[in-house]
Amino acid sequence: MEVKDVLTLAGLAISLGGLVISLVKLAQEQRKANELKQVENDAKARSERRTEYKLRIYQLLIDDRLTFDELVSRFREHTPTTEIDQLELRKCIYEMLVEGTLVTFEDKTYTADTMNEYDNEDEDDDG
Repeated sequence: MEVKDVLTLAGLAISLGGLVISLVKLAQEQRKANELKQVENDAKARSERRTEYKLRIYQLLIDDRLTFDELVSRFREHTPTTEIDQLELRKCIYEMLVEGTLVTFEDKTYTADTMNEYDNEDEDDDG
């Protein structure tokens, strides 16, 4: 082999090495992007599930006062094929209590707070 051929092969080997390194780096970046997208999708799914739980809780408690266990069993009656995340349900109840959409009583029952500021303002205007 001549020196010229060796230099050409060395140049090709260096180019090939650079290409391999670039492809590995691209694959790592793509994996990180996919992981980030998965985290975002999980957060969105949790948010949607929490909103769905809050709506169901409000619907179940609009007419009744229920304990947590009764609420869980009503949830199961309405959606028997869906697994109920009780921790998520407790978080929803807590958020709704803080927001003022639920009211709790000494006997550990919950009910929907159907009175809001708008109802009180309308009553004041009439009288």
